[in-house]
Amino acid sequence: KMNDVTGMINVCLPYVVMETAIHRLGQGTTYRRTPGVSAEVMRTALEESAASAPVEVKVDLGRVDLTLQEILGLSVGDVLRLHAPCESGAEALVQGRPLMNGSPGRFRGNLAFRVESIHRAGDEEGGDPA
Repeated sequence: KMNDVTGMINVCLPYVVMETAIHRLGQGTTYRRTPGVSAEVMRTALEESAASAPVEVKVDLGRVDLTLQEILGLSVGDVLRLHAPCESGAEALVQGRPLMNGSPGRFRGNLAFRVESIHRAGDEEGGDPA
C-alpha cells in the first residue's frame, strides 16, 4: 500500500543475489506437479531444455583507443593496432561474466579460442587449467 493505492508489485532479482537466502524462501511453499509425471522426468526435461539454451560467449582479443575523427575516417581494409598482442592471451566472457582464459588462434581454417584455464565459482584469479 502506498498513499491511497493498494496493489501488488513484482520484484525480480538475479539468482546470485538471492542464492544465500533461497532455501529460506522455499520453506512453506508448495509446488504443483503435473499428474502422472515423475520428478525424474521433469528434471530430465528441464536439463534438456537448459542444455539447448543459447549462451553468449565473447572473447576479448584486445583494445584500441581512437578519437571520433579516427573512427569516422575508418574504411574497409584499415588495420587497428591493439594495445596488447592477442597472442599473449585473451579472456572469454560468458553472459558478460569472465569465465575462461586462453589464447586465440586458428583451427581447421577457422578462428578459434583455446581454453587454458577456467574461473571457478568464488575464484577471482581464475581456476586451475582445465
